[in-house]
Formats: sequence, C-alpha cells, structure tokens
Amino acid sequence: MGYGLMDAGRNTLAAGEAGFSAASKIEQQREAANRGIAAARQNAKMSTMGSLAGAGLQYGLSTAGSAALGSSGMGALMGAGPYGALIGAGLGLLLGELF
Repeated sequence: MGYGLMDAGRNTLAAGEAGFSAASKIEQQREAANRGIAAARQNAKMSTMGSLAGAGLQYGLSTAGSAALGSSGMGALMGAGPYGALIGAGLGLLLGELF
C-alpha cells in the first residue's frame, strides 16, 4: 500500500468502479422484479378472462338448455353457449384492465 498520489487515484478509481458495479446489480435486480410483476399481472388477467369465459359459457348453456326444452331443441342449445363465453371473456378483459 503506497501513500503517493498515484496510489490514492487508483484507490479512488477502484472504489468508484465498485460503486458502479453495485448500482448496476441493483438495477438489474429491480428490472428482473419489474418483469416478474408484469408477467404475474398478465397471468392474473388471463386467468380472470378464462374464468369468466367459462362462467359465461356455463350460464349460456344452462340458459339455452332450459329454453331448448320449450323451443327448438339442439339449435338453441348450441347457439347460446359460445355467446355466453364471449360475453364472459369480454367481462374478464374489462375487469382485468380495470383492476
């Protein structure tokens, strides 16, 4: 360990590089955490859409099933389910965007 001006400069440089290295690692960790949060948010949105689409499909089929008993039969049963799923998916997308 020297006590000259050059050694003091080298020590200052090494300390500065260590600080930049630590700041870089912290920034990389923060960016990774932000990517994880964004992925979790997207997964939650898709899960909400899928759940509400399934609920809409089930509601559409059950409604069409009761209507089919009194009307045109299988045609009414096959027509209402997909519309219910579509409405449920739309609601899921809306709720996913709002919350």
